[in-house]
Amino acid sequence: MAMPPAWMEKVLVEVEKHGSTTADASIQGIVDRTSLDITIGDKPMESIATLNQARVYKYNPEEDSEITFDMYVKDLGSDSNAIDLFFLGVTTVATSGVITKSTTTVRDRFRVTILFTNDTSISDATATVNNGTETTYGARRYIFADAYITSCKPSFTDGILKISISCKVPPYDGNGSANIGYQSLDGSTTASLTALLTYTGTVKGWTNV
Repeated sequence: MAMPPAWMEKVLVEVEKHGSTTADASIQGIVDRTSLDITIGDKPMESIATLNQARVYKYNPEEDSEITFDMYVKDLGSDSNAIDLFFLGVTTVATSGVITKSTTTVRDRFRVTILFTNDTSISDATATVNNGTETTYGARRYIFADAYITSCKPSFTDGILKISISCKVPPYDGNGSANIGYQSLDGSTTASLTALLTYTGTVKGWTNV
């Protein structure tokens, strides 16, 4: 199976809490398929005229990126809907039963991973693509580490409960290390796209090749 003519119809999305091996939400099953929007931050520049009619280039700092989407939600269980609790700043995410939480001043970091692929054997955006198969699959993966959930707005204006989510991520962390990664597999090789490492400590999960 080679690369499709374009990526369409299906995308896998995973949101993982920094420093935890269990607090994550596989949310692709409840995201409105027309709502996902990935806005990569600009690298603005301008030119300044000099007296000899030349130009000096002035680079402005690279801007934040933003991921937005709408979700159809029911309970607050962590398998899919925990993103509400992530926004509240809840430290321990309940998975089932009665859940009662209050908003806090905590602002956690998250890794948002978005995977387009025609490998139907996987259901997790962070997983290995084309894992040891003879069939060749294609993929394109966006990785946003150290992202913050900046907006979580419920609405019922369309006659169905949904929440609109916005996540922002700076291009670099406090040490100047990249927070945004790109990966791809071209569908012409039996090689694998390696699974991301667990997003804990200082590990963002990928290595450039």
